[in-house]
Amino acid sequence: MERGKKDVLSDVCIVVFGPVAAGKSSLVREVALSLAKTTARNVRVRVLEEPTEFLRTSGQLEKLKNNETGAALALQLSTLFARLRVSQNTAKASHEDGPRVRTVYLCDGHGDLDGHLYLSEHVRAGRLKLEDLTVYFHAKDVAASLEPIAALRNPDLFVYLRASSATCAAQCKARGRAEEGALDESFFARMIKSCNDAAMMRKERCLVVDADADSGRSASAAVASEIRKAFFV
Repeated sequence: MERGKKDVLSDVCIVVFGPVAAGKSSLVREVALSLAKTTARNVRVRVLEEPTEFLRTSGQLEKLKNNETGAALALQLSTLFARLRVSQNTAKASHEDGPRVRTVYLCDGHGDLDGHLYLSEHVRAGRLKLEDLTVYFHAKDVAASLEPIAALRNPDLFVYLRASSATCAAQCKARGRAEEGALDESFFARMIKSCNDAAMMRKERCLVVDADADSGRSASAAVASEIRKAFFV
């Protein structure tokens, strides 16, 4: 991983990605706490969370689970614009910090990467047609044009939280989300392969963390340390 070469007041964007139930949200929260405690006073850490709760309460995940017609496309479109809403709210808060504050954006997932992973899974399962993909990609272009946080358009660092199929399946079962009940190890194997490919494509800007080998606290400490060395030393 190359060190970042950024102006002392440039915002920084770090994206944490990985398969479902690898522990991304927990890692993001722990890294945010660590950075908030150990960086300069003019640095503000802001977390952009996955819009999972919105999708669950809106009924989109339940519709997908029930294989309702159009549910896969509706879910992906809802995810696109729910992420955009998160960005808009975060951008407003960052603007209120003032021009001398340097913002570190920690993203729980990434729209383009996650979108491609789930789109391929929907296509494989026959839930999306060619015309659905055309609609999705047009919508993605619109959402990208409206993205208010410039740093999110070209992240400075990707953190790949790697985990085995068995680990992901066990953690899915433990958290007991109804919409994840049908996921099996073959699903996780496909997603892990896609994540591995994504990490290789971004290897010069990618830090790999092994969820199977590192405890949550040691993993977050290692990630926070790498971020400090890359962007704040």
